[in-house]
Amino acid sequence: DLTWSLDDAGTLTISGTGGMDNYDYQYNTSPWYSVKSSVKTVKIESGVTNIGSTAFYNCSNLASIDISNSVTSIGTAAFCSCSSLT
Repeated sequence: DLTWSLDDAGTLTISGTGGMDNYDYQYNTSPWYSVKSSVKTVKIESGVTNIGSTAFYNCSNLASIDISNSVTSIGTAAFCSCSSLT
């Protein structure tokens, strides 16, 4: 039961309760994949329990992440090819 929104400043917010699906970069991309170049910040709110595999794959402008302590696991390659992430 997760939802996402992207504001004009480039903040992608994931909210709701439960786990994020696992994705891949070819056939089962994340719901925000089409706007990935606009994502500058990711905020994972309280209630989200995991970050799915390749969830933020190739978000090349992603520079910062705020992950709630309700997240207990991060999937394989969740932030792969996020070249602006320090």
